Amino acid sequence: MPERVNTSARIEAARSKIAELLASHAEWFCTLKEGNTQALRRSELDIAVAHGRVILTSWTEQGSRSWKIFAWEWTGEKLLLQASRRMGAERPVIELVPRGPPVRLL
Repeated sequence: MPERVNTSARIEAARSKIAELLASHAEWFCTLKEGNTQALRRSELDIAVAHGRVILTSWTEQGSRSWKIFAWEWTGEKLLLQASRRMGAERPVIELVPRGPPVRLL
C-alpha cells in the first residue's frame, strides 16, 4: 500500500527512508511511463525536500528531470514512486529496481 507524503513528519520520513534505500544499492533500473527503462548509478539520483515537498531528481535520456513525490512504496524488490511533474501534466509511477545486491556499509 503506497504511503502518502502529505504531512511534515511523513515528508521527512519518506525522504530519509528513500535516501537510505537509494544509498544501499550502487545501481538502479529506472522505469518511467511506456516502459522506458534505463540503468542509473546512485550518484545520478537525488532525493531532497524543497518547499515542503519531496523531490526526486534524476538524469534521464532527455537530461536532468525532477518530480514531486506524493506517495511511495518499497515492496522489498522495488521502489515505487507516485510522482507529478509539470504542474500535474505528467503523473508517472516511477519504478526503481535495484541492480545487484545491497552495498554493505561499514
